[in-house]
Amino acid sequence: MDEFLSAEQASALLARARAELAEPEELLYQAIAPPMPGQPGALALVLTRQRVLWVSEQPQSCRSIGLAAISSLELESALPGAHLAVSVPGPGALDVLVARFPYPLAEPFVELYHAARRLLTSAHQLGSHEA
Repeated sequence: MDEFLSAEQASALLARARAELAEPEELLYQAIAPPMPGQPGALALVLTRQRVLWVSEQPQSCRSIGLAAISSLELESALPGAHLAVSVPGPGALDVLVARFPYPLAEPFVELYHAARRLLTSAHQLGSHEA
């Protein structure tokens, strides 16, 4: 990670993400993306049982996305370009958040993606039973 992003930057992003967690919310998976073309600052993605936190370095922001609100996840892990996309229906349009990352940093994104897919299945099944 140090060749793409300093340890201090990564720690600061993760500290901001952890500060957003509510008791007894548990961080399950995390992935950090360095600045990339089309993505001016580093990103931290954090998965809990309830949501995905999208913590951005530039502009400095944190977006909380409830799992039940996510319509799709897309993972592309290829040498020429890798990304994780989260799609959330919004008013009148689909909001797609994309985290780009270098292929050598793919492993935590792949783990987060698969865990999120398992949780999404549970969240969507639970939501359909409540309707």
